[in-house]
Amino acid sequence: MSKCYICNRELIERNYYEQNIDSFNDKPAINHKEHIIPNALHGRFKAENILCSDCGGILSKSIDSPFCSLFNVITEQLKHVLITKDHGKSNEPPVLKGYLYKDESFKEKIEINYKDKKVSPENPYYELDTSTNKLTIFANKRRAKHFKEVVLNELREKGIKTGELVIEVKTDIEDQRFLGLFFTENIQDFNAKFKKGFCKIAVEFALHKGIKREGLKNVLKINTDQTAEHIDSKNLIPFFPLSSFDKFYETNRLDIETNYPTHEIILFTQHYTNNTKKLFCFISLFSTFQYYVLLNDKYTGPDVVETYCQTVLKQEFPDINIRSIRPKHLSIIVHNFGIDTSKYKGESLSDYIDFIEKEYKNLKAKYELDIFGELKESASVLLTSFTLSKSAKTELLEHISYRNVIKSFADFPENQTIAFLREAQAIHEDSFIYYKRSFFEDDGHGQLENLSYPDELIKEMNRNSQICKAYGHLKFGELSKFIEKNKSK
Repeated sequence: MSKCYICNRELIERNYYEQNIDSFNDKPAINHKEHIIPNALHGRFKAENILCSDCGGILSKSIDSPFCSLFNVITEQLKHVLITKDHGKSNEPPVLKGYLYKDESFKEKIEINYKDKKVSPENPYYELDTSTNKLTIFANKRRAKHFKEVVLNELREKGIKTGELVIEVKTDIEDQRFLGLFFTENIQDFNAKFKKGFCKIAVEFALHKGIKREGLKNVLKINTDQTAEHIDSKNLIPFFPLSSFDKFYETNRLDIETNYPTHEIILFTQHYTNNTKKLFCFISLFSTFQYYVLLNDKYTGPDVVETYCQTVLKQEFPDINIRSIRPKHLSIIVHNFGIDTSKYKGESLSDYIDFIEKEYKNLKAKYELDIFGELKESASVLLTSFTLSKSAKTELLEHISYRNVIKSFADFPENQTIAFLREAQAIHEDSFIYYKRSFFEDDGHGQLENLSYPDELIKEMNRNSQICKAYGHLKFGELSKFIEKNKSK
């Protein structure tokens, strides 16, 4: 019997309720398909049997909606390349706030609004070039006409012959300056909204993977009436790379991953020498916003390692004329697109071509990724790049793929080489035990010690609180490069 983790009522299927409505005195808790990563962030993983529709609606308004609005600056700029949302497509794009800087010194700026790929000033203004008699008015469409008359009256009062002016009205001014949109600036209660969203993802992923409510004590409070509520217990740990492998993997993901950016979740237990365990959930959104959620610092349940990974980009199949392909090459189509030929029941070549053509047309995009396979490919690139960095001449790198990755190894510390090679090789050989859970570090005596990632992050933050901010800026810059690169698509 499944129950809603918030109201603790038994979950009833909607169809059953509607077919037997007369047998219910009150409306029951209707089972609800819950997006683990919110739909507004283009999450595709949905779970049943953890939440009722009523509680889902409440959490959507109180946690999901405020959380997702924080990412509008990303989703709005990339909406043309992101996968379609399951529901709730809005006809009215959000208005984003930001600055437009005059030059690369970033000193002079004006406040702007960004909406549907157009940039307009918060407050209209004008520029008059007396050498060419050109008047340029900068304003959004709604205010442009009125502001134009205001400007002309102002200029007439100054004795300027407005009838001789060449007038241009610009309602989109992005090409005039350097654009910077707000992410955290001027957002009320940003940290609280941000933290609640990450914790909710972690809670619901853990519940879906079989963890009981009682096993989530650091994020979920169970009341005396057996209802539950999300709590803030300062359990969010920002990630920044400590392992030798991650220092190169995380800073080069834009260059080495074909499915960048991705969403990623890793639920895992960690053992300690005093026979205690902790339950953590690592979450990465858009390959950029990366945090651990401590779900239980005194976990007594079974050990667990569960993962989920997806791309957020549209997956489109090329328009291929199957009938124009030589029969001996059809196997390439079958292999590359994973067509299941065991379903083929025909007897002739013509039947086989008909079958392949039909199956190809019915192909559906798959957004969930094999996190092991993705990591293995990245580890392979890093290992190759490391080897080339030690042997290739710098002038030869301009013609080699991943040359920026290779160059990033130029200042690689010798004392980290063994740790990097061991971690990269372990991942390359299908060992997932270390990734984002623990890492190797030189103990100062030529030996490697295995350290807890989340625990060492806390220690490092206590020593240098600015390091996570610097890493956050680096990752946001990487995502911004991707956004800029894909604006014209």
